[in-house]
Amino acid sequence: DTSSLRLTDQGLTVFEIDWDKQALTTGVIYVNSSGVPANLSLQQNAGRTRIRGGELGLSWQALDSLAFNGTLGLADSEFLEFCDPTQVPLTGNCSVAGNQAPNVPEITGSLSASHRAELAANWSLTSTIDYSYMDTRYDQVGNYAE
Repeated sequence: DTSSLRLTDQGLTVFEIDWDKQALTTGVIYVNSSGVPANLSLQQNAGRTRIRGGELGLSWQALDSLAFNGTLGLADSEFLEFCDPTQVPLTGNCSVAGNQAPNVPEITGSLSASHRAELAANWSLTSTIDYSYMDTRYDQVGNYAE
């Protein structure tokens, strides 16, 4: 049996994304001339968004038949410039600069364990159990609901 700890194929990744004119969908309630409300989705561009973070992947071959894998991701997102007109009725100001970008969790991770059993010549059975985690994240630019 062999035991080794190593970085996975993804290893360690550090990134920074500076995004100009990020396309975002905003939900708006529209009331037609008959007074019937309807939900509309509008596309708009955020002025500037920055996302910084890193990802790490590790694997451990504990035995010839037993392996463990894990990943950890960290991300910090922020609107640097963005005027969203749907915020004016809520805050009196359209700026959401400083808010976290929607759908970007700060922490993600996963763990898995795999076991391989040799059954007969040229036959084996592999079983795997997985767990994944995703931190809460905002679902809109105003950062009101996670």
